[in-house]
Amino acid sequence: LSRYPLANLTFTELQPRAGFYENRVVLHATAEIPEGPIDLFVTHLTNGRAAVNEAQAKSLLAFVQTEAKYPAIVAGDFNAVETSVQILWLTERWEDSFRTANPTSPGETCCVSDLSDLTSTPFPFERRVDYLFLVPGTKMAIRPVAVVRLFDMPYETAAGPLWLSDHAGLLATVVLEPHP
Repeated sequence: LSRYPLANLTFTELQPRAGFYENRVVLHATAEIPEGPIDLFVTHLTNGRAAVNEAQAKSLLAFVQTEAKYPAIVAGDFNAVETSVQILWLTERWEDSFRTANPTSPGETCCVSDLSDLTSTPFPFERRVDYLFLVPGTKMAIRPVAVVRLFDMPYETAAGPLWLSDHAGLLATVVLEPHP
């Protein structure tokens, strides 16, 4: 969903496939926001073998380099911790918005192992595998102002408490600025 018009909708299957029934993709759209266009990418890399996850991260980078024409946000479940080879490699190229905005916070986003457990503390998360990377454009830079974790506890519904996901969400506030 977007409050702004979306254009240039594209996608690709990340390579290699982790298994016959496990296709991982990256979706792309350009949002026409008041400050100018911004490219948006969302993905979910395999939680299987680390070598396959690493190769999918490289496949993702290649797709973003091909499709991004404007400043970009690349978001998703990367199924890799901050110290993994693929995340270190990506952060050499893209800005890890959460780490920039929260240099000392562990930022765990994963995982609620039992979604029927509605008595957990608000922070049952054990590792950080979800990221919002920022990719500057040729004419505009993108900078994080704040990045916070949300949906990190069950919410009350008419039917009782409910976890929204087994992962916490991330909400980023960013600004677009002309390159100096």
